[in-house]
Amino acid sequence: MDSWASRVPTSHFMTAAYAGPGSGSALDFDSLYREGAKVAPVYGPRDNGYRLISIKIYTMKLSDGSLQSFVGIVDITDRLNPYLPKLIPVTFVGEEFFPLKDGGRQYSFRIQSDYGEHEIIFMRAGTREGEGAALSSSAEELFRARADQAARGSIVRIGNALFYALGQGGARGSFLLFPKEYIDSREQIRDTRYLRPVAMADVSRVDADGVTVPVSGHPDLGLINGEPYHLERSGDAWRVEPGPGD
Repeated sequence: MDSWASRVPTSHFMTAAYAGPGSGSALDFDSLYREGAKVAPVYGPRDNGYRLISIKIYTMKLSDGSLQSFVGIVDITDRLNPYLPKLIPVTFVGEEFFPLKDGGRQYSFRIQSDYGEHEIIFMRAGTREGEGAALSSSAEELFRARADQAARGSIVRIGNALFYALGQGGARGSFLLFPKEYIDSREQIRDTRYLRPVAMADVSRVDADGVTVPVSGHPDLGLINGEPYHLERSGDAWRVEPGPGD
């Protein structure tokens, strides 16, 4: 069995997965919050300064082991202390209002479907057209941006199948596995929702003190081509092994 994370030292991933000052690895701040994302300053007409916002597609593992795609909004103004992502399901259509931290500024997040595109607009609450600065994108653009980033990553062989491995930040640091054949043919795939991982494992988490710590045990990857796999620590790397994880 090939070691698919051997080129990404675990110590680097644990540092970059949340705190994000950058460590020179492929999973530094820019990889987690700028590459594969849409980044722009957002402010309202009465704000004193702006906040730098990153919007990116995130994948989360649900309690039943299935994977779900979300739009993740992160305030990265302070690159040493990015906020935790605010996650909205990509299936959401409508408008929501929320802060990106407790007691913070209120924002408006809107997804509207228009001719097959799911337009995303993120702005300060109460901002009218022509005021301030908003961040606009689409779910389709974000799926393709993440796929482009995955295509620049490491190639992993599990059995006879090839995957791209990509790191994901947030409250939990994760590895995502994308089928290489789908990513390589991404320009021909019209429904961008298929540009998603088929397996993932959480390898770090943010504890109650805001410190990123490694998870214990053997992180579960789920089923790959009908067979269960998990990760095991091997020095500074994580190694794919057959069988279910913890």
